[in-house]
Amino acid sequence: MTREAEIAHLRAENQALREALNQALAQLGQVQEDLRLALVRIEKLEKQKTPPPEFVKANVKKPKAEETCC
Repeated sequence: MTREAEIAHLRAENQALREALNQALAQLGQVQEDLRLALVRIEKLEKQKTPPPEFVKANVKKPKAEETCC
């Protein structure tokens, strides 16, 4: 390979790598924005007060045997 051919090959490879990097950075930016939106939504959902499901019962102290006796 001549010097000029090697330089042309390296420049083409460099250009391809720059394009791949720009695509990866754009995709990273999109993923970061999606993550930010998801975290905002999670925060809103965590702040909501929802009633417990019907099968969940409140903690109630059971009276001791001595207290219930005459």
